[in-house]
Amino acid sequence: MIRLAALALGLALAAAPAAASEVDNFTAAVPGLAGKSWLDLLRQLFPDIAPGAMSGAVLSGEIRLRPIEKEAFGGECPDPLPLQQLEYQRATIAGKPRLIVGVGTGSDLCVAPLALFEGDGEGKLLDAADVKQDAHYFFASGFVRPLGAGGQLVVASNNHEGSGGGYEIETLVMATDAAFSYIGSLFVHNERSCRTDADEQANIRTAPDAGPFARIVGEVKRTAQYRARDCETPSRKDTVTITRTVWRWNAARHAYRKVAK
Repeated sequence: MIRLAALALGLALAAAPAAASEVDNFTAAVPGLAGKSWLDLLRQLFPDIAPGAMSGAVLSGEIRLRPIEKEAFGGECPDPLPLQQLEYQRATIAGKPRLIVGVGTGSDLCVAPLALFEGDGEGKLLDAADVKQDAHYFFASGFVRPLGAGGQLVVASNNHEGSGGGYEIETLVMATDAAFSYIGSLFVHNERSCRTDADEQANIRTAPDAGPFARIVGEVKRTAQYRARDCETPSRKDTVTITRTVWRWNAARHAYRKVAK
């Protein structure tokens, strides 16, 4: 039975992450939810949401979302706060239809809303969190990926740029049929200076594991170029290094934990 379960999980994970759907008209109907618009759905999370310009939406008043990990990153939200678009992915979790929604704001400096809704019936709000961990954020096209029959992996990308390079944080979140939980983060640093240029690229993948949920593997590939004091002459060969972080499901703790391999 364990081998059959692992085989089924492997087949489910073999396909590439499905592309999420983008919505920029908040008055549009929600697929699969009869008579519901995206404004109706989000009103459960933001009671003061209202239609905005160009079919967008605006939020008024204080925004209260629990941070996905310890304390919120922070940042003052303008009032009203414009909403420009959202990314959503339909998923079946523990045999139940679900909608996972990442909301993009017109000022991504203050809050990064992530919401979980029922995917049928009334589209009830099940959980929501602020997944912001740096100055800016976005939800990429394949931001939801299967972990197994009982869960989905959600990846939120956070970043900021500085004079000496940039930083990116890939925030990993588990979505069950009823709630979100924090898994961990993968950090990327791009360096720019007279003597060194270093570019890092993150790759997050899943692989079958012995338990009910997939193993999560985060790799950071670092390519570095080195120059002499004149800032032009190469001083040594380019280097390429790969660091790997692995998270595995811990049945005793009922959560993902970082492991050595």
